[in-house]
Amino acid sequence: MRAMAYLAQNSKDNRAVSVREIAIRGKMPNDYLEKVFAKLLKAGLVAAKKGVRGGYVMGRAADKIRIGEIFNAVENSATKVKCIDAKCPREGECLAKSLWIKMQAAVNDFLESVSLDDLINKKI
Repeated sequence: MRAMAYLAQNSKDNRAVSVREIAIRGKMPNDYLEKVFAKLLKAGLVAAKKGVRGGYVMGRAADKIRIGEIFNAVENSATKVKCIDAKCPREGECLAKSLWIKMQAAVNDFLESVSLDDLINKKI
């Protein structure tokens, strides 16, 4: 999330931002960010620019990117409880599964309601 926020704030006028710059400024591991940006690129949330001044630019405007999209691209889910999709040996007697399903739906709805621009501009 911080990497996407940094990119949105610093890729003005289509200036490419390197993963190294984001790693240094955001105090995040470069190797980890390389993997994250590969996933963001595959999801179309960022675009790559090759060359000496290469790096990444936004795939779409920050107000058109939902926080849920970022989570889904990088993490596959924001707070996924494993038993929601898997068969649980206690499923027939489990009282919590319906709670986890409703909680996951509420989290997903919230994340889809917030744009990257909302996050950057502290509108949430």
